[in-house]
Amino acid sequence: MESGLITPSALIRAGATKGSCHPSTFTSTPKGINMLNALHPLLAKLPTTSSVLDVVVPRVTRELQDEFVYWVDGGTGVGTSATGYAAILERELHPEHAGLALVICYEPLPENVLVLKQRLGHDSRYLIRDVAVASQTGTATFTVPSRITAAGAGPWAQGTSFAGSLRHGSPSSESISVQTVRLDEESVPRFDFVKLDLQGAEIDAIQGMGARLQEVKLFYVETQLLHDWGVLRLLNEQGFVLLFDRLQFGFRPDLPYVPLELLGACGIAIDRIHLPQESGMPLICWGHFDAGAEMLDPRSFVLKSEISKKLIDGGVTYLQTDALAINVRWLSRIAPCLLP
Repeated sequence: MESGLITPSALIRAGATKGSCHPSTFTSTPKGINMLNALHPLLAKLPTTSSVLDVVVPRVTRELQDEFVYWVDGGTGVGTSATGYAAILERELHPEHAGLALVICYEPLPENVLVLKQRLGHDSRYLIRDVAVASQTGTATFTVPSRITAAGAGPWAQGTSFAGSLRHGSPSSESISVQTVRLDEESVPRFDFVKLDLQGAEIDAIQGMGARLQEVKLFYVETQLLHDWGVLRLLNEQGFVLLFDRLQFGFRPDLPYVPLELLGACGIAIDRIHLPQESGMPLICWGHFDAGAEMLDPRSFVLKSEISKKLIDGGVTYLQTDALAINVRWLSRIAPCLLP
């Protein structure tokens, strides 16, 4: 394997039987960190507007069938992901299993919930919970740094937001009180697939799963790589194998240019750029790590400090990815779904 890259084929061999390996198999050596890039061959074959999730989750659904019917969409926003998930379940499940499928939507921002209920509230495939998933059940302060200011951002109506968080907010952020819930207190038969896009509060939601964390076969979790949010390390310690989807990153608004040479020197390539819009959507870049890049600290799963400093000094304000986290007990069933 070139550059010590661990491929999905290697994952299949390592996970020949359920429970036969532990994530430390892949992360205990410097070369092992490249497992986080093992999806690179699959990314290379996809259009830049597609994510690995678009390919992998339908394949896993097709393989596991009634073992993969209870899905959590944590941070549902206005339902874009949830509608896609329901479509996958309807398309990939056998008819006798389709009636079991449920997408549980967790969204605390009232304006988002209003749109969500208008779009999905009358469809039995969805359960809408107007609460935030957290480590404690009760109330908490939810910060909203920005809102959509005008029409023109698709389903994101004026007043909605995709940037609210229980954890991170600037001094100028709007703050509201929301209800919170631990997932291990929810009346759901089990959690098969869990997507968490909580702007930094993902670790709180995972801690709130308690022992039910081990029910999850596949996580799809947003994580920040410039700073240590701890979520990837926690999942790895709890028996999940980690792989990265595309990168998403942005720059200081006063930056006069995109520093391509800096990104290249740090092993990051841009695949596409979402240009700013009057509606309030900012400039966003999507990209990927070079296949052989060894940029991450193998203990914290964030960028090495010297690389992080270069990017921040060069104007990068955030660098995040969505990580696929596979329960090692299900590795032999899921790993084949990662092949190009």
